[in-house]
Amino acid sequence: MGKFYAVKNGRKIGIYDSWNECKKQIDGYKGAIYKSFSSYDDAYKFINSTGIYKVDKQEHSLNNINVEESLSNNNDIAKAYVDGSYSDLYNMYSYGVVILHKNEIVKFSGRDNNEVNLSMRNVAGELLGAIEAIKWAIKNNIKDIYIHYDYEGIEKWATGIWKTNKEGTKSYKQFIDSIKNDLSIRFIKVKAHSGVTYNEEADVLAKSEFDNINEDFKTEVNHLNNVYLDIFSDVIKKEDKSKSKNQCSILFKGQTITDNKLKKIAKEIWKLDNKAIADIENINVQLVIDDEVLNIDIKDVFNEMFKYNIIFK
Repeated sequence: MGKFYAVKNGRKIGIYDSWNECKKQIDGYKGAIYKSFSSYDDAYKFINSTGIYKVDKQEHSLNNINVEESLSNNNDIAKAYVDGSYSDLYNMYSYGVVILHKNEIVKFSGRDNNEVNLSMRNVAGELLGAIEAIKWAIKNNIKDIYIHYDYEGIEKWATGIWKTNKEGTKSYKQFIDSIKNDLSIRFIKVKAHSGVTYNEEADVLAKSEFDNINEDFKTEVNHLNNVYLDIFSDVIKKEDKSKSKNQCSILFKGQTITDNKLKKIAKEIWKLDNKAIADIENINVQLVIDDEVLNIDIKDVFNEMFKYNIIFK
């Protein structure tokens, strides 16, 4: 009796009759997961052991399944496109979701500013989009959902291929594990900004969330950013009297900026919130030249994190 080769993670997930076919899917593929079995049923169980992937027992590969035909003929199947975005100005991340179910197209989006996830920027939005798409599927009694994504962490954190080091990725993995008995998820990678219609629509939906922010809030944020810009300008213009021999400097917008000046800017903004300098445990400042954004992260002695941004555009 011949062997069955199960590819759990590779170019094409599925069960193959020969080693040569299996090798094509895993050779040179980072993080490939595969195993040989003497029975098809054992190979099938191996692929579905996480409760995430599902291979049709009538087929040897997910790629043999006609998704469009399945969608039109089966009320239990949905196809979702998810994407995320991030705004430095509002210090928020957002998501956009487009779902195809039967003959309908469902679109929705949202945003959040959970401090725990802000450091992941748009990735936080992409994860939230995947979660919301899955919640929609469960609410609508969907049994199979195809999630199309352009950031590989959507799949690799869910399947355990990537380690979940941050709180945001840990909670995402925990959510996926908690619903694995409720529906089957099939992840499909698409190339970002490559003209895939519904993926582009999900991207537009995510970005549009920042257009819907309350005008009063926008005015307040813009005013605060102008105050930060004034602080930046005042500090940069002053002579750096530090005698440190290990100073680093960079030329930005015609001004020489040193690491001491960046820390000084962070402290001045900190004081603006009526906080004591003595309460600062650590300061991390990052000047993103291409985006013209200064990101400031301050950790206080009470182990709380505070994030500030200065937008120069």
